[in-house]
Amino acid sequence: MKTENKKPSLPKLSKREDEYITVAGIVGAALSLTALLQHFYFTNTSIRATLMLIPYTFSFIAYVLLAAKNKSAHIFLFICIFLLLLSEILILLQSIYTPIVMLVFFYTIIVVVLLYSENIPQKLKERFLSRKKDEDFWSDKL
Repeated sequence: MKTENKKPSLPKLSKREDEYITVAGIVGAALSLTALLQHFYFTNTSIRATLMLIPYTFSFIAYVLLAAKNKSAHIFLFICIFLLLLSEILILLQSIYTPIVMLVFFYTIIVVVLLYSENIPQKLKERFLSRKKDEDFWSDKL
């Protein structure tokens, strides 16, 4: 009896989920980049100011990973929430009010909550595993 090797099917995100991930990643990257540019323009060259570049750069990278539908983007976003909270606390301790940093912080919290309410991290992980299985399937054939 002949057994046929069938190509594994890739799980797909719904169109709404796919668009949400892409738009959330692009908007988050733009907000993070805006906060980064604002930081370059308005701060001095102290060590504290230099350390505060880390959260903005990290959140930019996390949102680019989200827009690229990377399976580990949600982990980066969790880390971003913590780093942006520390950054916001440092800014407020210096008696400075900057709406863009607060906006990036709250936007990141909202994006993570919506990602988990739609179970998107699990779907991205399944998509990654399916792609890996697909690559293994074709590596023997080619």
